Amino acid sequence: MEGDREERYGFHCTPSNRLAVYSGNNALYDNLDSIEPRRALQNTLMLGIYAPDDVRAARLQYRSPDLFTDHPDEVAYRLQDSSDNMLPYIHVVVNNHGELEPNVPTEVIRLIELIAQTRRASVEILEPSREQYRGRLIRVATQRVRFSNGKESTFEFAERSPGVRTLVTDGKKILLTKEWRSETASWDYRLPGGKVFDSLGEYLAMKDRPDFDINVKAAEAARKELVEETLLNLPPEAFHPLHLSICGATVIWDLHYYLAHAIQADIDSRPISVQTEEGEHTHPEWFTDEAVKALCLNGAVQEDRTAAVLLRYILSKNADK
Repeated sequence: MEGDREERYGFHCTPSNRLAVYSGNNALYDNLDSIEPRRALQNTLMLGIYAPDDVRAARLQYRSPDLFTDHPDEVAYRLQDSSDNMLPYIHVVVNNHGELEPNVPTEVIRLIELIAQTRRASVEILEPSREQYRGRLIRVATQRVRFSNGKESTFEFAERSPGVRTLVTDGKKILLTKEWRSETASWDYRLPGGKVFDSLGEYLAMKDRPDFDINVKAAEAARKELVEETLLNLPPEAFHPLHLSICGATVIWDLHYYLAHAIQADIDSRPISVQTEEGEHTHPEWFTDEAVKALCLNGAVQEDRTAAVLLRYILSKNADK
């Protein structure tokens, strides 16, 4: 939650043809690191239940008079977050005060029903997806759908196991690995990373289980891949979610990016070359922000998604100065 509070939000992974409705406080947008899984709010419509600060204070005193008497600090803490603070983050404002207040519960439910009806009308899934081909890394599947105009179509998509990338920095330099890529017949500068799962079959067996959290598995894979490609062994608490890159609708291949903080000793102990278990040779090297930016802009960082994440990180860090 906001401030120093340690509570976290967890969202159930619902099927794509279901509309999930949740209730939460302002920490939903104020502390995104508390959200699991990370992509839970990516396609979320935020409804803000709004009342002016004086109305909120009066309601709190009416409902919890002992709180005002025994815990004034808690009252001040709750009310210091003004109602207006949520306005830049929400999509729909629901005015819950004055003459509008009695109708709010009914109107909110009606709004959610209309959203669900509109969503069903847009694209209707007619059957579960059918696997047409499965290789070692990628599978191709199809799914029949019906659009709002009544037209039916077969949606085709390719899917592979998600990957991880880790941006390691000491605050001044960033760790990249130089690798020879046979697919481009050239050297590529990359962020350390690899697959989340060892096989496509393992990924497909786990991904739809309601008790499975991809973020836990991805964080473990990020740490494992960092050790294999750079010999840099950082503790689990050093890894923080940085970005989730979704490839697209017809090609499903998510990349989980992590930010990890290192110290000077880690930089000084850099190996010249590392051979991974898969036989790849990587050359870890630390670069300044300006050098990394140049590598991204001149195409030396060939993975465009990684170049975008690196540039966004460098530019946002400089903007905070």
